[in-house]
Amino acid sequence: MSERGRVDRLGVVDEIFLRTHRGMGTPIVLQGVWRTDDPVEPELLERVYEALRRGPLGRRVIRARVPGARRRWQPTVAAHPLTVAPTPVSASTLLDWANTQGADLDPEYGPGWRLAATPVDDGGTAVSLTCSHVLADGRGLIYAIDAAITESTAGPAADASLPAATSSASRRPVTDGASTPAFAPGTSDPIAMASESGPAATTIASTSPVTTTTPEPDAAPATPNPAAPTTAPEPDGAPATPSFAAPTTAPEPDEAPATPSFAAPTTAPEPDEAPATPSPATPSGASEPATTTGAQPEDYRKLEVAAGQSDWADARRQWSIVLGGTIAALRRGIPSAPAAPDVRTSTALVATNDAVVTVPAAEWDRVTAESGGTANSLFVHVVAKMLWYSGFPEPTITASVPVDTRDEPRVDNDLSVTEVAITRADTPATVRAKCRAAYERRMTGPGGLPEEILQVVPDRLAYRLSRGAGERDILCSNLGVLPDSLRWLGQHRCRGVAARAIHPGLRPETLPRTRLSAYLSRLGDTYTLALVALDPALFPSRSGPAAGARATLSGLGLTATEW
Repeated sequence: MSERGRVDRLGVVDEIFLRTHRGMGTPIVLQGVWRTDDPVEPELLERVYEALRRGPLGRRVIRARVPGARRRWQPTVAAHPLTVAPTPVSASTLLDWANTQGADLDPEYGPGWRLAATPVDDGGTAVSLTCSHVLADGRGLIYAIDAAITESTAGPAADASLPAATSSASRRPVTDGASTPAFAPGTSDPIAMASESGPAATTIASTSPVTTTTPEPDAAPATPNPAAPTTAPEPDGAPATPSFAAPTTAPEPDEAPATPSFAAPTTAPEPDEAPATPSPATPSGASEPATTTGAQPEDYRKLEVAAGQSDWADARRQWSIVLGGTIAALRRGIPSAPAAPDVRTSTALVATNDAVVTVPAAEWDRVTAESGGTANSLFVHVVAKMLWYSGFPEPTITASVPVDTRDEPRVDNDLSVTEVAITRADTPATVRAKCRAAYERRMTGPGGLPEEILQVVPDRLAYRLSRGAGERDILCSNLGVLPDSLRWLGQHRCRGVAARAIHPGLRPETLPRTRLSAYLSRLGDTYTLALVALDPALFPSRSGPAAGARATLSGLGLTATEW
């Protein structure tokens, strides 16, 4: 329940992503990776881990008891154990290690996020935070990291000699805004679910209490994360599936809907840019058993009573919207069935190839100014040119552009998606004008029906109605300026931070329409471009995305440095 006493429910986009965990759609996991110049001590990682467990990612999905009512969120401190690889990985294979961190995440039955680290042969450390897209969107993941780093480097548990992180959230309580309360330190989750660490990793044990209780009456039994489907999943959307909801604020004439910045930008905002398992076991050798503390059974009985009452009210609301909207749609004629997206197949051994490159912010800003564009329109222009460089034959490329619509820092999937058609004759200036016009539009519900219909019909029917939503030739997700807190991990300077989506379990036999996904962020004086190619025919080798980035950026007078 929220601070205002209401039960928090999943949105349409949340449930689209939830279905991908059941084999209905393109699997997608959000990931933040940051690299330090020197080794990071396990004690610091443990503090970050504990802050994350009690932060806004600490929640799971509970099914409603009443037909038509939306699923709801429940706080949880269940998480996969923090793991640190015992041997260094080479810097050249760092992304291969990062790609393995997205498996076995389940926002409903098992832990939905994971924190892991590995030493790197250049002397530094790489840290990965992955989470199910049900739990958060890209900006939400950044907010969760910001809050955790800020908490872990402040207070009596932190070394006073370390540089204290300054949170862009002004040291707000570690909660999901009004939607997801975090457990206060010392409290425990009512449901503790089993998790295992990989055989080649060191598990950092938690010192937090471990609580084992009976699951709630309306919760599905705790079960292992369902296995990957025996048949290849059908694509259900580009790595960023659209929200059908309208932006919460009206866009200005040439900019995306207003979005709060998580960090004070070092430069003025661009005119059209979108603002951007149980707790681990007690350590071996510990003589004292874990104790039960925190919320008592009567607290959860009260929560369940409120949730049950809210289910009936929510079901009435949902059915009222769906029936009223459907009748209105039928008055305009029988809605046409949504067109099924084309299914792409490949005989390649892997479905994706990826790269991370950095560009000096001074160069990016110079090219932006000289071209008459913005940082965001230059980004979209670059990604389109990369796809043509790879051999994409069509004269027009359609870009899917997510737009952040939140009005306060929170982890929810609070976004809408628009599309922009780009031709070979376009420049950053003309792309800017197209983006400005596109921000006035939004993608609508299936067949003109109200979007809420996807939450009251069975999952497989909802999947068929929304399959392919948001898929276009390229995905351009601009995460904006990252918080200053990410520049340091304790006393360790971060040499690079990348945010992206990965696709664990995606099979070459069934690929989405999206050929190339790109994620842009800025930290300090550096832009970071994370690329994920989903077309083995256009990007047949691991080096393909990086080669395309270097060639395209060089042609625009930009210097690209590969991770």
